[in-house]
Amino acid sequence: MPLLFQSSTFTSSTVSPASSSSSSASALSEKFDVVQNQQQPQPQQQQQQQQQQQQQQQQQQPITPVIPRDFEWWDTACDRYLDTLDDRGGERFVASHDEPEEEEVTPGTTTTAPPTTRTQNWLHVTASCPNHRVQYELRYLAATRTLGGVIRFGQDCEGPVGCAHGGAIATVADALVATCGYQAAQYRWGMTTRLECQYRSAIPLNRPVQIEATVLTLKRRTATVEWTIRSLPTTHRKEEEDRNDGAPIRYAFGSADLLLPRLPKQ
Repeated sequence: MPLLFQSSTFTSSTVSPASSSSSSASALSEKFDVVQNQQQPQPQQQQQQQQQQQQQQQQQQPITPVIPRDFEWWDTACDRYLDTLDDRGGERFVASHDEPEEEEVTPGTTTTAPPTTRTQNWLHVTASCPNHRVQYELRYLAATRTLGGVIRFGQDCEGPVGCAHGGAIATVADALVATCGYQAAQYRWGMTTRLECQYRSAIPLNRPVQIEATVLTLKRRTATVEWTIRSLPTTHRKEEEDRNDGAPIRYAFGSADLLLPRLPKQ
C-alpha cells in the first residue's frame, strides 16, 4: 500500500464501519484545520505585507501630482501659502523630467497602474541602484592628510543631459571633506559649517574621474579642507584635452570648514 494512504484508521480489521467513518472524518477535519491555519497569514506576516504594499504605493507616487496639491501630506498651511502665490498671478511650474506619465493599462485587463515619474535627475530620482548613483574607490594618505581616489557619477546623477548634477557634485564634495577631516582629526566626525563649490566644466556621466581632498589646517575644534575633481589622464575626450593644452580637466574644486567635537578628557 502506498505510504500516502497508510493510516491507523484502516490498519485494524475489527474496527466497525461507523467508528471507521467517524475517525476518518475527524482526521480529515484535523488535516483541513492544519492546512487552513498554514494558509492564513499570521499577524506579523500581515503587518509585513501591509508595509510592503505601502512602500510600493509610495514608490509609485509621482514627484509632482497630476492634480495640483494632491499629496498625502498636504495640509491647510500649504494651501494658505500657495493661495497667496496664486492670488499674485503665480503660474504652476513642473519640470519636464518630473511630469507624471499616463496611467498604464495591464495587457488583457482593465487594471490601471497609477501614473509614475521616470527621471534620472539627481534631485528627483525615487528608486535607483548603486550602479546608477555614485561609486568610488578611495585611499587616505596620513603623511599629507589627503583623501584621494576615483569616483563615477551614474546615470541617476543627471543634471544637464548626460552630465552630473551640481547637487550630486556638491554632495560628493561634502562627504569627501568630512571623511578626510574625520581621518585627520583622530576619527572625529565634524559638522560642515561652510562648503564652497566652484564649477569649471561639466562632468560626463558614467566616466571615472579623479577626486582629492586635503586638510589644510587642523585645530582642536576646527579644520579647513580643500577639494578638487579632475579628469583621469586616459579618460577625458581628445577635444577636451586639446582645449585644455593637454592638461587634465579641472571639473570642480572648492574648500570647506568643519566644526569638530571636543576631544575626550584625559
